[in-house]
Amino acid sequence: MDAYGFTLVLARVSAAVMLMPGFGEAPIPPMVRVGLSLALCAVLWPMVASTLPPPSTNEIATAFLIAKESLIGGAIGWIARTLVLALPMAGQFISYQIGLSSLLLPDSAIGAQSTVLADGFNIAIPALVLSSPLFVLPLRALVHSYTAFPPGLSAQVLNGGLHISAGATLHIIVSCVRQSFAMAVGLAAPFLIIGLILQAGLGLMARAAPQLQVFYLAAPLQILAGLALVALTATMLFSTWEHGVTTLFRTGLGW
Repeated sequence: MDAYGFTLVLARVSAAVMLMPGFGEAPIPPMVRVGLSLALCAVLWPMVASTLPPPSTNEIATAFLIAKESLIGGAIGWIARTLVLALPMAGQFISYQIGLSSLLLPDSAIGAQSTVLADGFNIAIPALVLSSPLFVLPLRALVHSYTAFPPGLSAQVLNGGLHISAGATLHIIVSCVRQSFAMAVGLAAPFLIIGLILQAGLGLMARAAPQLQVFYLAAPLQILAGLALVALTATMLFSTWEHGVTTLFRTGLGW
């Protein structure tokens, strides 16, 4: 019974840890993540032992149950990861607006789908998550998931699979992506507005003086001013992002 229950808890916890921000980062060695999963499982298992089903002698039912636990844990980790990705998305928007990157001429050194600020903000996510209360929220959601999605299989599972609602799952995915993208646009909004005004002004100057290479002259100033603005607003940007992610966890997703 103990080994069976521990295995079920480990399936959900390990799947979540592999995707959670701060815990599931690629630079973290796999052995460290495995050890963290085991440590969290040892803490969580006594708390949820009463919700675990009795051992089953049916191997197919056990396999389905472990798959279900892994899917639930992976969903929790994926949702947490999607929400915090608003920060590097905002960095992507800001880089395009201040002239650090171009949609037409991507940087071959860091990849066509990334920018300098986006990579920097992505690297900062583990430090920001682990140095703030944000890392507690996915763990709390993991604990509450045993109330919302108690372990166990219905009688229909063995005949028809896991019976996961495609409509409900799609709604959750779309909602998470939408809220994350909206947060990223909100974080980058000052840079987007200033960038549009600047480009409109440069367009008027180019029309007034066609012989003058306005955009080439303005590019260095645009980059310097943009970097200065990023430096001045970085603390506010990170604070707003942390507050937004916390709000989405606690209210938007009911966690």
